Amino acid sequence: MKRSRLEIIIDILKVCGEETKKTSIIYKTNLNFIVTEKYLNILVNKKWVEKTENAYRITSEGRTFLNKAIEVNLPSELI
Repeated sequence: MKRSRLEIIIDILKVCGEETKKTSIIYKTNLNFIVTEKYLNILVNKKWVEKTENAYRITSEGRTFLNKAIEVNLPSELI
């Protein structure tokens, strides 16, 4: 089943909870390089993820968004 954009963003933000290299993000989120690059650029521009020298890490704004996104994305039977 195809994931929504929100589900992909949630997956990337979860992986970036610890400082993580791009290759690790690709493997852990099961995305290809091009899609991962696209989403990382969006997340960095929104300041939800910050890029360090050679890795990515979630910001406090990103953590706030992640928590709210998880809450909104819960299946209706769990609410």
